Amino acid sequence: MSPDFAEIRSLAEQGDAASQFNLGICYLVGDGVEKNVALAMDWFRAAAEQGLPEAAYNLSLGCHHGDGVPQNRSESLRWLRVSAAAGHPDALVNLGILLQEGDGLPQDLERARECYLAAAEASHPNAQYNLAVIYADAIGVEQDHAKAYLWFHAAAEQGHAAAQEALGLAFLHGQGTPVDEAEAAHWVRKAAEQGLTSAQHNLAALFATGRGVRQDMSQANHWKALSQGGGNL
Repeated sequence: MSPDFAEIRSLAEQGDAASQFNLGICYLVGDGVEKNVALAMDWFRAAAEQGLPEAAYNLSLGCHHGDGVPQNRSESLRWLRVSAAAGHPDALVNLGILLQEGDGLPQDLERARECYLAAAEASHPNAQYNLAVIYADAIGVEQDHAKAYLWFHAAAEQGHAAAQEALGLAFLHGQGTPVDEAEAAHWVRKAAEQGLTSAQHNLAALFATGRGVRQDMSQANHWKALSQGGGNL
């Protein structure tokens, strides 16, 4: 047993919530101790009951998947709500998805948007992307390409592949921003280089037509082959 683990366990046993969460992580990944997911969930529960949002989120995941605890969707949702109410970005995103899809609770597009917005403002790229899609596709709101562009851009800057492709297409079609084919190619290529097959397909088309890049059929065929290899025919 490492000294660090012994200290964490001692503090956890004294009721320190942060240490209880850290001890749960140790058991979850086998850091300093043999991996034990059930014990991890016990310690996450102890910390969650003291209001630690990270612990509530991890406990929610365990209950959802049945990892270390019996699978229980209602219990998972209860702890997800606790974590989201405390502002945990991952919990806000997951709750937003459930609300948007009406999965396990009534569909509420306005509340879903609020969850995404709270997480997006905390720089969560998935939340930024989901929020952008809401405005781009008018999901429960009036279509607003300018807002969609801003959130696609925020997520793309953080390396979110789907957001990078969407941002590229926004530049290509002038949706929420002036048309800029060079910027379009730049962002679509970033997504393609991450393996996103739809972006590879779109990049192939840009090379084939010379939009935003020098026309290059060799590059067009290269990206088309990669796209088809990934299942995008």
